[in-house]
Amino acid sequence: MITLVNGRQTDQISVHDRGLAYGDGVFETLLTIFGEIPLWNYHLARLERSLTQLDIKPFDSSLLPGILKKHTDSSCHQIIKITITRGVGPRGYAPPAHIKPTTIITIMDREPDLDGNINAGVKVSFCVTCYSRQAKLAGIKHLNRLEQILARSEIVQSGLDEGIMLDQMGNVISATMHNLFLVKDGAIITPDLTYSGVAGVMREFVIGLAHDANIPVNIKEVSKDELLSTNELFLTNSIHGIWPICELDSTIIPVGEITSRLRTRVMEVIPYCD
Repeated sequence: MITLVNGRQTDQISVHDRGLAYGDGVFETLLTIFGEIPLWNYHLARLERSLTQLDIKPFDSSLLPGILKKHTDSSCHQIIKITITRGVGPRGYAPPAHIKPTTIITIMDREPDLDGNINAGVKVSFCVTCYSRQAKLAGIKHLNRLEQILARSEIVQSGLDEGIMLDQMGNVISATMHNLFLVKDGAIITPDLTYSGVAGVMREFVIGLAHDANIPVNIKEVSKDELLSTNELFLTNSIHGIWPICELDSTIIPVGEITSRLRTRVMEVIPYCD
């Protein structure tokens, strides 16, 4: 594994960094395939939106491609995590007026997704831990991930593959580390993320693929009952692509035609299999 802090190869940061002290920052997790980064423009656009939303500046994103190209391995698939914190500052929540962001980049070899056959689908259940609602933080990939950590702990203990998280109002939002799609009556539905959750780059990419294939897309509030009565379910993220769901809380869900079509199309563009 390679770790860079502000362009220098090290795994040490200041104990006064606001990312460590307060979770004051954002991150992106990217897949590289033989040195190339699929969906780079999607990741970069979200990173810049996130930094703008938290008013973290100045940050020059034009330097990132050169740094990543220099350190990635063109002979394998790797995972890159880019973390940008507000930087080193004094104690207290109020951001200092003049502060330089900290850039942390880690690059590691990609591990297999799951044992078994992903094509057959994954098994999921509902999590007890829910998302809070905060429109100012919704959509972006900020460093405060305690809700997903608690929910993910539930899933690890259950032995299942993933968990579905609701918000405080009982609306379905996403899985612990994936976005969620339903297929109903020939259309795809994905939960509205105005108040909670992360707007994933693969979610955005799949919505675009659906539009190109003339598959209707509906972004709206989704109830738990609606999820249990859908025709097909699948998960998305930029590392895994599309994971079909075959079972939700012991309810069997077939891996259907639209899920398979979209998954095939994603893998034509981004070959996930080694």
